[in-house]
Amino acid sequence: MELTQKEINAFNQVQTAVTHLRDEYANVCSEIAAAEKLLEELPLLPVPVDDLKAAIIDMVEASGKDFRIAIKRQLIALATNHQCGWSVGSKYFALLDKPLRFTEINAALYGGASPAVVSYQNMLTGSNIGLVDTAIFSVAGDLVKNLLTSVMEELKAEDLGYGNLKPGQVGTNRAERRAKIQETMDILEALRVKKTVLSESLSQLGIVVSAR
Repeated sequence: MELTQKEINAFNQVQTAVTHLRDEYANVCSEIAAAEKLLEELPLLPVPVDDLKAAIIDMVEASGKDFRIAIKRQLIALATNHQCGWSVGSKYFALLDKPLRFTEINAALYGGASPAVVSYQNMLTGSNIGLVDTAIFSVAGDLVKNLLTSVMEELKAEDLGYGNLKPGQVGTNRAERRAKIQETMDILEALRVKKTVLSESLSQLGIVVSAR
């Protein structure tokens, strides 16, 4: 049966609509892929040197918060052999969660052959923030922060690894980065909703595409 001009026009309109929806769907898919890629890349670039220095101070300052909880946790770990049990070998596993013996106390205070001595010293004054560091920060936090800030100002970008980067390998500061990440997440959410709507519209026209 020969189609009427009205039917031909209707068919052409459907085809045009399908083509338009397909193109729009493909564009949205590309935009989603770009947004997802951007979200992966945004956290990976270093921050500018001044913001890195500020971040280090922030991290040190944050470690001093809730210091009583930290001190209690460290005291318990020191008193119950957790500083030697996990670090000097299985010989000391049986001592975990039990009070320090005279031999470890004596060795830690007066020196000796006990392999626990190094662990206790690391606990108190080691390279990581230990019990003494936490206690000092709790009562002299501002002084510590001021000292660290002063020392940090003397450090050059090269001292902090920026000399090993190529041009364009430094991103925005933390505040701008967080804002951009949130903006991109909002855009991505809207694009995914749009993709679902387009998928449903194409489905109504007999075209099956992924809504995910």
